[in-house]
Amino acid sequence: MGVLAYIEGASPFLLFLSCALIHEIGHFIAIKAVNGKIGRVDIMPLGARIITVGITSHINDVNVYLSGPLANILFFVLSFPAGVAANSPYVLYFSLCNLFLAFVNLLPISGNDGYCAVIALVSQKAQEEKLFSVMEKTRKISEAVFVLLSFLAVLASRFNPGVIGLTAAANIYKKD
Repeated sequence: MGVLAYIEGASPFLLFLSCALIHEIGHFIAIKAVNGKIGRVDIMPLGARIITVGITSHINDVNVYLSGPLANILFFVLSFPAGVAANSPYVLYFSLCNLFLAFVNLLPISGNDGYCAVIALVSQKAQEEKLFSVMEKTRKISEAVFVLLSFLAVLASRFNPGVIGLTAAANIYKKD
């Protein structure tokens, strides 16, 4: 992330970091709403892992997993019209970063919120062997889609070094 800050400058880096914090705060709020507790928070190179205690139902797990992307979507919906109206590249960057984080985290790639939500949602209803077989196939398809979207983002940015670095890091790093 430090390389991204160096390549793109402090402002875009801080805007992206604020989107990541919004995402994690969304999880914290949902954990408190379902009377869960935070056991610990592991800071990872491209995100965080929140270990919860006391969440007793699968539906509450799903709500907690989806709350981070939901917070990003909410901030996108609120900030995008303001960015367009003000013709502000920083507000537009902030809103699009929120949309990007929501979308990426909803992909059912191992370690992502989308993957964890699907596992929590169907784990009671499916046999474990069948569940993991389906999730493995879904993960492979999602990873291929993510690689394709990363390539398209690099092309759309006209080979911006920051976008290249961020998409390369996201494709290399696994959040298992």
